Amino acid sequence: MQGQLEKTFGQHAAKFGMRAWVFVLSAPRWPKKIARMCSRQGRALLGWRLRHQPLTWDRLKDVKLDVGGGIVNLQDYWRLGPGGQILREDKDMARELVLDSRGRTWHIAHLPPWIRLADGQRKTTWNETQWNELEAIVQARIDDASATDTTIDAAPLRVDRRARLDGCFLRVLPKPSGEGDLHIACPDAHFSKTVKLPGVKFASTPNFAGAMFKHGALFNKAQFPKGAHFRDAVFGRNADFQEAQFGGRADFQGIVVCLMALFGSRPDDRTKTKFSDVAKFNRARFLNGANFNDIEFGDKSAFDDAVFARRSDFERCVFTGAAIFERASFYRRASFAFAKFKRSVTFARAQFHGRSDFEDAELPGDMSFDRAQFTAIERMLNAARVWFWIALAFAAWTYLGTPWPEALAFHKAWIFAFPALIYLTSSFLISKDSQLAARMWFVLALGLVVWAYFGAPAPDHLAPYRVWIFALPAGVCLAASSYMAKDGKVEPFERSYSYLAAQVEKAGNRKDAALLLRKHQRAKRLRRRHPLPGRILSIAYDIAASYGDSLRRPTFWLLMSLAAFAALFWTWSNGGPRDVQAWIARVQHAEERAELFGAVEFSLANVVQPFATWAPALHGDQDCNFRTNLLVVGARKTTAGVERCRPVWMDANADLNGHRLAVRTMSALQSIVSALLLFLMALATRRRFSIS
Repeated sequence: MQGQLEKTFGQHAAKFGMRAWVFVLSAPRWPKKIARMCSRQGRALLGWRLRHQPLTWDRLKDVKLDVGGGIVNLQDYWRLGPGGQILREDKDMARELVLDSRGRTWHIAHLPPWIRLADGQRKTTWNETQWNELEAIVQARIDDASATDTTIDAAPLRVDRRARLDGCFLRVLPKPSGEGDLHIACPDAHFSKTVKLPGVKFASTPNFAGAMFKHGALFNKAQFPKGAHFRDAVFGRNADFQEAQFGGRADFQGIVVCLMALFGSRPDDRTKTKFSDVAKFNRARFLNGANFNDIEFGDKSAFDDAVFARRSDFERCVFTGAAIFERASFYRRASFAFAKFKRSVTFARAQFHGRSDFEDAELPGDMSFDRAQFTAIERMLNAARVWFWIALAFAAWTYLGTPWPEALAFHKAWIFAFPALIYLTSSFLISKDSQLAARMWFVLALGLVVWAYFGAPAPDHLAPYRVWIFALPAGVCLAASSYMAKDGKVEPFERSYSYLAAQVEKAGNRKDAALLLRKHQRAKRLRRRHPLPGRILSIAYDIAASYGDSLRRPTFWLLMSLAAFAALFWTWSNGGPRDVQAWIARVQHAEERAELFGAVEFSLANVVQPFATWAPALHGDQDCNFRTNLLVVGARKTTAGVERCRPVWMDANADLNGHRLAVRTMSALQSIVSALLLFLMALATRRRFSIS
């Protein structure tokens, strides 16, 4: 007994040691495996594996179907011999049933490729003979299949006689023998190699819902006269449907394409891809490029909640029915150049993180960009602002030559930690198109953070040249800011927004037109060739009223200007708060509060009665109040005679005329600013309520 235990323990120890040795030997491949897992394709494949449950032989009997001939489930379907009518027993299917190391029985068509078999081999390492046997079985199923009338998202109209390949793990998908049509249903199927079916005619609706095309699929020039069902399918590489013809409804909802999605046609193609019925791409994920050029959509096309991680092209497309792009996300360039929208199009709550090109597109009157987001220009503006202000701060610090604090040792390098954090924060604000500036920004920030963390001591002879330590990042900031505003990067945005705003305005959608005009003005002011005075006015217009589209901003700035000018005039009247505590104590007195109310009244008068301070003093103004006191035009009677009103800080030698001119000039400035803000409020009200 002890010898048996020692033998068993030795076997387990040897097995464990062998596995540990294999684990150590595979260590050099870990970075590559991690990189593959973190790639777009790896994430898509991992997500498919997590949600997929392979079909064992016992589970096949739980999948109900109706294919005629007494077949009620998938297990009966595979028991039926090719061309026969009698259900086979397990002993008659010895070559088709496989027992794995856990004692589970699998049909070879459903055996997962990553499950170990009883003999220690994997399905992916089958020899050619084994794969040929499996494909011969599948070929027989395909040849026995016949046409059936089916509808997408509904039960079959009659007996489903398609080749049932539910949950099968295949290498490829064989074509029908001879010139026959293809009748298949492959939900949740897995194809370990590229599926190549160019030019194949699917006489009935093919069902590839949830299928996994590990190395992509080629369906170019294929014909789908009754539609296609690819919902939640995953394409590990390319999905090629160029020159395909969809006669019925095409369901591509929730598909994931890891590399290129090729639905569009090339300019030299004689036959163009056509969707004669409804085309659904809701919740689709295109992790690389998406080509939909030169496609004719005969009915409604839905791309709501779709994600285009890289460039997406819809150039020269013809949308005969309604085109829906609600909540779609375009992370790189989205091109709709020369596209024709004949009915309606909506981009409500869509997100354009890159360039959106609608030049020469025919847009209908029924179009909507309600709450759409165009964030590329904002990211450029934010990045340019961050670069500019940090560069300005560094330049000022360099020019003033601020001495090192004695309490802060130079070798601690804490002065680099704060700008380094700003660098790292602003790197996320940089547009994705400016990768060079982002990399330069990140490397510089990382170096400064490392220096600040480890406290690298600086040589003593570098202390006098500390200004250059700040001049270098300041120069980098200015160079990056200039790069962000490069005309070649900004001009395409400017042209696209200008054309789109004109088309939307022509359609009578003022709200969307205001949004696009705002984007156009922001792109225009980013150009380096834009005149400096015009750029300053554009920035002021944006801050004050968001280019005439915001009602809250001018209202806020009007109230702020009233308060600021009232504080200025009140301070001007009593000499200002030299001592803060004494000033607060003075405000608590009733007389001082009356002075404050007088300043507010004087500030409001400059809005209601603009330029009133330039009018001659009336007889009633001879009494001493806040206005006459500030302008030195009133007088009070005393026992010694008549005394002129004047601010408390003004002595007898003060220049009265210069003081009046300054007060009247500031009052006129407030009247001009208030008039402009009131005009912007009226303009925003007109746009808000569509007043002609």
